[in-house]
Amino acid sequence: MNTSLAYLKALFIFIFILLAGAAVLLSPLGVLLVAGSLLSLPFRKIRPYILNVWESVDQTVNAVGFGNMDHTISGRIGRAAMKGSKVALIMEKAVNALFWFDPNHCRRAIEHDEHEQCYSFK
Repeated sequence: MNTSLAYLKALFIFIFILLAGAAVLLSPLGVLLVAGSLLSLPFRKIRPYILNVWESVDQTVNAVGFGNMDHTISGRIGRAAMKGSKVALIMEKAVNALFWFDPNHCRRAIEHDEHEQCYSFK
């Protein structure tokens, strides 16, 4: 796959993920999740619960994008990037830039103890 086609495919997948994520976040449940996250900042005991809910949203968006329902988008991108997928390598740079406070975010998000299933970044 040539580089320009890989960039276009990565852009298409990234836009799809953003749209699916926006649909979830703009739903009534998503609005409650964002409000709950902001309200929970001063309460340390609630933070793990909110992080679990955010991870479930991430997994849901990954499943909507034909991924494994138990893996996050970042882990899916990291696994495909490790295999050398040009599309995933491009997406990995974008996601790692978004998570600037967590260097190498995508590859650290891989769940190595689980078998891979439904990774379509070829």
